[in-house]
Amino acid sequence: MEREGTTAGRAVKNVNNERQNGKLPRLSRSEKYNRLVDMLNDLAGNEFTGYIKVNFSQGGIGRIEKFEEISFNKAGTGD
Repeated sequence: MEREGTTAGRAVKNVNNERQNGKLPRLSRSEKYNRLVDMLNDLAGNEFTGYIKVNFSQGGIGRIEKFEEISFNKAGTGD
């Protein structure tokens, strides 16, 4: 799989393209870790205000949960 440029949302675009093709290729552990890091970088670039819970199972990624919180400091309250 060729990676798209270094633009924001790269990991999401790759997953969406694969889903549209109707197939999800089996990824190696290092490719999964690279995708996770890409996704975390994308979230950080978009001022994500929550937390990510990553469960590992036997050294591999078992499940990822994303919890987003509202940041009132960024909501433009005028203060």
